[in-house]
Amino acid sequence: LRIQAKTSSNTVHISLSDTGRGVPPEIADRLFEPFITHDPTPEAEGTKGSGLGLSICKDLVQKAGGTLHFESTPGQGTTFHLHIPQANPLRQSA
Repeated sequence: LRIQAKTSSNTVHISLSDTGRGVPPEIADRLFEPFITHDPTPEAEGTKGSGLGLSICKDLVQKAGGTLHFESTPGQGTTFHLHIPQANPLRQSA
């Protein structure tokens, strides 16, 4: 897992990459929909998640005024890109 973060203007850019199996093309267009899961391995039987994690993440990022998208190559891994506005610094009153 590789995590990178940088800022530009008023935006924070966060990238999360792995070297796993990648996102199967048959679900790539629906990856952020609720209840989408896919793990064809026999070890995954009975341990699959609810398919809500990415849907909730995208909703939270959008509510914060940002975007979330991904790039994936089957057999080589996936990178998720988050772009969110920087928060205004908190001011302390005297």
